[in-house]
Amino acid sequence: MTTAVNPLPIKTIPTVVKDAGGAGVSYPLGYQQLSVSGTAATLTVPTGATTALISVSTQAIRYRDDGVAPTAGAGFPVSAGSVINYCVQLAAFQAIAQTGTAVLDILYYK
Repeated sequence: MTTAVNPLPIKTIPTVVKDAGGAGVSYPLGYQQLSVSGTAATLTVPTGATTALISVSTQAIRYRDDGVAPTAGAGFPVSAGSVINYCVQLAAFQAIAQTGTAVLDILYYK
């Protein structure tokens, strides 16, 4: 007779993410999906988050983090299908679609 063993629930096992330098450990704090179009949008950053992985879907974006809102023609360009490992000032990140509506899938870590 075989006895089934229940694994630990996934939420009790932290996801480990190395930083860009290959050092450090990060733990997940949340997920956000953000649609951006013709108006600059900001992130809804969970308390304690210090890093975000931002996947750009459907349309290219431009972003700025210097307190000035990006426009469709001004800001750091990021093409659709790219992933940004962002670890500066999360609350200062502003994004806008270059055309149409872009979808950002964001994972937050501490």
